[in-house]
Amino acid sequence: MNAEDSLASKLIPRQLSTKRFGLLTFLALESWMWFDTSDLDYERGSLFPFTTAIWFTFGQVFAIPFFGLLTLIMTLLFKRWPKAIGVLVFGSIVCLLGAALHDALPRHRFNQLIGPELLQNAEIESLQVTNSFNDGVSYNGVLLLGLGFRRALEVNPNFQLVKREPEAYRPTEEAGTIYRSKRADLRILPDGSRCIFESFVPYTPPKIQKVSP
Repeated sequence: MNAEDSLASKLIPRQLSTKRFGLLTFLALESWMWFDTSDLDYERGSLFPFTTAIWFTFGQVFAIPFFGLLTLIMTLLFKRWPKAIGVLVFGSIVCLLGAALHDALPRHRFNQLIGPELLQNAEIESLQVTNSFNDGVSYNGVLLLGLGFRRALEVNPNFQLVKREPEAYRPTEEAGTIYRSKRADLRILPDGSRCIFESFVPYTPPKIQKVSP
């Protein structure tokens, strides 16, 4: 084997490795965007409740060129990086993807809106999340309430008990006690076993008059 053949044998694996790095980087960036913008249709027991937000599809017009350019730059640098640095960079992208997946989980989304103090006394029965991009994100869900939920809600400084509003359009079984924060409405049903959750972020609630429990 002459020197040229020896050099070629070393370059070919490196070229294949570079292509794999570029492909995996692009897929990881696209996956990060998908999880970060995903809608949610969760029912208790669902293994994969994520759905594609409509603006993720529309956003591909900008995402593909941007991620493509970013991948190209990183791939060109990868050719000159030591292998260990390339692995470290790709590992960082995977960590970013993992963070987006964690933030998209139903429990984390509830935590952001009502706080862990309330959620630790409840179980998520269902949650629907719709991301409209420019108009905000809407949340609708049902919580199964534990024994300590009502007490935790009453002492929570972020929620206020509000007057019962005219609800002629709602069925009787959905009447209940309403608590409101700057980010969400909680309607505890009369039997105390469930709570209907509604939120629209960004959310600006009307001025409310606090009443004593």
